[in-house]
Amino acid sequence: MDQEKIKRLIEAAGQEDQIKLKVLHNAVIKCIQDYRTESTSSRLNDWQKAETALDAFVAELWSKHFGKGESLPNALAVVD
Repeated sequence: MDQEKIKRLIEAAGQEDQIKLKVLHNAVIKCIQDYRTESTSSRLNDWQKAETALDAFVAELWSKHFGKGESLPNALAVVD
């Protein structure tokens, strides 16, 4: 969970996406807290699922707002 990436996305995303991003982030935090309270396999599974959902949505939004970025073959390509 990359906090800086999430902050940038909150600034760039529309209101609906901001809400979903915040809800998913809060779900991860809650699952972490629940797991710390009671370290069961069920709570670990919940945590992992919440984190997977957040990561997938962050990747989707990042691609939508910032693109995947084009890689250059070498440093000389920057000059060309």
